[in-house]
Amino acid sequence: MELTEEQKVALKKLKVRSFRKDLRLVSLSTLRREFAAKSSGRILIAPLIRNLVFQAATWMLDGKTEKIQGNLRSLFYQWIKPVVSRIPNQGRQSDPYDAMCDALQLLVIELKLFRYRQLELVDENWENRWFTDGRNPQLLVFAEKTGFVMFLQKAQRHYGITTIALGGAPSQLSTEYLCSQLREKIGTIEPLVLFGITDHDPSGAIISSSFQDQLLHQDVEVVEYHNLIKPAHYTEQELEYFRFPIPSKYRGRIESWMNESGGIDGQPFGLEADSMPKSRLWDLLAEQIKPYLREL
Repeated sequence: MELTEEQKVALKKLKVRSFRKDLRLVSLSTLRREFAAKSSGRILIAPLIRNLVFQAATWMLDGKTEKIQGNLRSLFYQWIKPVVSRIPNQGRQSDPYDAMCDALQLLVIELKLFRYRQLELVDENWENRWFTDGRNPQLLVFAEKTGFVMFLQKAQRHYGITTIALGGAPSQLSTEYLCSQLREKIGTIEPLVLFGITDHDPSGAIISSSFQDQLLHQDVEVVEYHNLIKPAHYTEQELEYFRFPIPSKYRGRIESWMNESGGIDGQPFGLEADSMPKSRLWDLLAEQIKPYLREL
């Protein structure tokens, strides 16, 4: 793997370096020497896992070991678990799987050392997206939940747009595949206008903003975003029986969302995207997408 000077400096700050020996085979004493805290002598999970992921990726790209040909769990079971399962007294450190995902975020997204596809990680969301037929490649409709797949398929066929069901929080891996496949189909991806079908709550807002951020990391510009699930699209009676109180567990997140969305009538209440009748959702999409259509 060829590294720029900037990438080398960043890896050094993260205490990530190349090891000649397979880290899965080294002794606990070696792991302690390389990755233990000086004060406690306890092996630090996060820097260890960053090095494990870096070694796995570099060895795969250099042809020293087979590529994953599986999902993220496969990477975890092949490269991470064999090491961390031998380490005693881990205490309250990060969950090893979460630490692996954090390491990938650093190495793939922030440092851009490699791409998920280069490791042949499985694209698990492949069946939940449908690509433009060329009529309106500048438009993309996404839904938070896979329960909207029939709606999205209908929209793709009718308008010739790209649609995707995220299946919850958006995945960097799936977004990378989405953009790669879209480029294969149409060439350059022009700036997109997005239409979102997410819950009207803090989590839905985070999902929509995260998806937009992931597109940006894939060098795809988003020029406009339209959220289809809003209190204004419901009757007063519907708001009475569809609204639900937002759990007060994350106050900062709620305050931020309330400042942006207003909740419902200025109160911290949300709405499930599934509560809107599909016929009304279709009419809303038709109304809001019309100014952006190039061809029907």
